[in-house]
Amino acid sequence: MSATYRTLYLLASFAAASAVFAVSPVGVESTTRASTAVRQTAQTAQTAQDKPAIDLSKLELYLDKAQHGSAVIRPQAAARLVPMGGPAAERLFELCGADPAAMAEMGASLVEVLGAFDDPRLRERLWQGIADPDFPWRPAAARSLAQNLLQRAPTSDAGSDQLAAAQADEARRFRALLEDPIAPVRVAAVQALEKRFPEPDMGLRAAARARLADTSDFVRRAAAVALVGWGEPEALLWLVEDLRRSDTFFERWSGKNAAYESRRALQALLGDTFGYDPEVPPSDATNVAALAQLDAAVRARIGERAVPVLPNVARASGPEPDAVLGLELISCRRGEHYIAWTSDDQLLVGIGNPARVELPEGTTARLLGFAKEQVAQLDRPYFGLPGCDVEMLRIVSEPGARAQSWVVSKNQARIEGLRPEALGAVLRELIASLPEGLGASDPRLANLRDAAREAMIAIGGR
Repeated sequence: MSATYRTLYLLASFAAASAVFAVSPVGVESTTRASTAVRQTAQTAQTAQDKPAIDLSKLELYLDKAQHGSAVIRPQAAARLVPMGGPAAERLFELCGADPAAMAEMGASLVEVLGAFDDPRLRERLWQGIADPDFPWRPAAARSLAQNLLQRAPTSDAGSDQLAAAQADEARRFRALLEDPIAPVRVAAVQALEKRFPEPDMGLRAAARARLADTSDFVRRAAAVALVGWGEPEALLWLVEDLRRSDTFFERWSGKNAAYESRRALQALLGDTFGYDPEVPPSDATNVAALAQLDAAVRARIGERAVPVLPNVARASGPEPDAVLGLELISCRRGEHYIAWTSDDQLLVGIGNPARVELPEGTTARLLGFAKEQVAQLDRPYFGLPGCDVEMLRIVSEPGARAQSWVVSKNQARIEGLRPEALGAVLRELIASLPEGLGASDPRLANLRDAAREAMIAIGGR
């Protein structure tokens, strides 16, 4: 903390000694009760600051809430820092430390607002974090950069040519992130390139089209929206297809969630979704009529352009009633994996229209029996605290029954002994059953066993 900042902060802290930080369902409110004499003293000490010195105490308060508040409060408190400008940027730069490991301690909410400050130092810290595969907040860093594109050169005396060169360099970095292993990072890359290039070259168009076959429906939607904006209305077909989804992953309503997202996008792009309602099945008469009108509207927009064939990964699918074992691995460092085993020995990989693999006869029955034996030793279904690392084992004990879940969860910090051995034994057995060498048939199967094992280790150890 610089000497000037420290002096101002100490004075402001006396003035804000009786501050009350009230949290309401709609936001974070701060009220300061300070004597006039102390406030005048703090303002007299103000030198080159644009804000009254009293705001420095609020700054520290917002920093604390952005790091240690509830999940609802953290992003709101972080956003309150942005209007504070230079003093907040200086304090955040100090917190960033010298490497991504230090910046990780800030938490995702603070990382996500760094790009909103017009500070080249913070911007470079974000790129350093993205370049480190062990930095847990890479999606937040990518979103921060994508939502706040570079507007000035890294040095104050640089001319327009240097700004253009810096912007081109960032564009190349975002292009590389289209292949990132973490889906939210790919989403941010698509959105950044969409904003930066209203008239993209053929290479960028081709790169965006490739994302229409992405393994993540979030990335496919982002790519579709970008391509429609670039004058390729046939990408609307991907969004309409989402409205036909009714898939679930056990109790996760993945199809309905996708329908809500795509309906919102279609409303913005077409101006109407003709009464489509994600709360009722696509087969409902109202939705059937809405989909017919949407199909006609999209075909009219496409006109004489070629109509593409949707890849299997983007095609609508329904529930999987025969799934009896499920494994969700959601790692802030190693991405997400959704894997299910059915009673008739099929392996399902992914959400939506999953990749399917025939397993040797009796595989699921063996795994299910072993899992039941192990979880019977557990005294509770939840281990750890809410955070960005989550693994969930799902078991359907009897035909027609709801799935029971056992969860291990934590934040970015590594915790030894978090996962009980009985649960670890089940996960290791499930992952060992995953076939290898099938990546050529579907990208979701590429290196599946190794990728799932890495995610498991990142979340709860071996």
